Amino acid sequence: MKKEFESALEYHILGFKIYNENENNRRNNSFFLANIGMVYLELGKIDSALYYFNRSLEQAKQINNEHRVAIAESNLGKTYLKLGKIETAVRFIDKSYQHALNNSYQELLRDNLFALSEIEELRGNVNSALVYFKNAIALRDSLLNKKEISRFTELTIKQIQEKEENEKSLLKENIKIQKVIIREEKIIKWLLIATGLLLLVALIFITRSRESIMKLNSKLRKSEKGLKQSNADKDKFFSIISHDLKSPFSAIIGFSNLLIQQVKEKNIENIEKYSNIIYNSSQKAMDLLSNLMEWSLSHTGKMNFTPEKIDINNMINENILFFTDIAKQKLITITNKANGSLFVNADNAMINTVLRNLISNAIKFTTSGGSIQISSEVKNNKVKISVSDTGVGLSKTTIEKLFKSDIQYSTFGTQNEKGTGLGLMLCKEFIEKHQGEIWASSGLAKGSVFYFTLPYYPS
Repeated sequence: MKKEFESALEYHILGFKIYNENENNRRNNSFFLANIGMVYLELGKIDSALYYFNRSLEQAKQINNEHRVAIAESNLGKTYLKLGKIETAVRFIDKSYQHALNNSYQELLRDNLFALSEIEELRGNVNSALVYFKNAIALRDSLLNKKEISRFTELTIKQIQEKEENEKSLLKENIKIQKVIIREEKIIKWLLIATGLLLLVALIFITRSRESIMKLNSKLRKSEKGLKQSNADKDKFFSIISHDLKSPFSAIIGFSNLLIQQVKEKNIENIEKYSNIIYNSSQKAMDLLSNLMEWSLSHTGKMNFTPEKIDINNMINENILFFTDIAKQKLITITNKANGSLFVNADNAMINTVLRNLISNAIKFTTSGGSIQISSEVKNNKVKISVSDTGVGLSKTTIEKLFKSDIQYSTFGTQNEKGTGLGLMLCKEFIEKHQGEIWASSGLAKGSVFYFTLPYYPS
């Protein structure tokens, strides 16, 4: 049951995002926010439920919709009642009750009467509780009778109209299906072309990387320490190529075949589903190839290290802008706490890679509705940058494994996002090239903070 509610929550949030993209639809924000709050309430996440019920109330007041205001107040009252905050609950329930009474919102009036009966019982006012309960029962029975009459009338009208509508509906559906098939055939064509190009790039990259690793091994044989490091790097590299790179390409090829079959069967729902899976797998493959390429260049000495004067706060803002759309999908906010300019002596490409990996990890391990904050300060002629999140956190044992080159450590994100464990190793190598340090502090369910230092460049 919990998984079903979590799936419902995911779809509600996605629906809210898609529906909210059109300004004409934003009058219904209160409705979507209330639904998200109800799912959080079912999951037992009271604080999140209260947050979305309050947002629902604000939206309803902005558009002056009394019915939505009354529903939001009732939701807040019943939630506070669950928490045992009776007086706060009474305040919201009374307001909702008055709105319902003044506007004849019968079903809402019934729900509020049941809530008031429960409140009076908790207060020890048995007689008042009984009066509210009887009124609620009477109103409920009245509504049930009205619904039965209304349902009979609707069924009669529906049967009369159904015959005419069926023919029109079938004609429209056939036209719609034909349009979707034509569109999806074009999508499949481009997806297959993109898949072929990705496979070609991967093949060229793997071939060149293998030559680079062989050259690297030849140089490192001069010392036992160097040889061990080389073997660790080589094992990690081939492990990532054989497993993590194979996985998204297997998904792309497999679901492309399924997609072709679904088009033939005109299964519109699965066409959209498999197209999304292929897109996400392609994105994962590109991200992995990017990190692998940077790792390979770093370990073969082909990546130039050219430190220069850089405004680190400006670079942070640019990376926040890059991840804004991705963060919005999980309702995560990213903010830069620093104001003004702060300069460091650093390599632009390397530090962009560090920020990109740390922010991406923060999004990956932060639950929906969370936040990420990035700050910078000068300390002991060094600039210390921190990336903190309100995510699931890390255990002490996990933190000890993060930056060790002989351990490939990776975990799944809050929405099963898969990593390679390579990103943090890149961050460590690039920061150490700047004579800096990188470390982390965290605790399970307490969020995480990743720090790194760079040489300060006085302005």
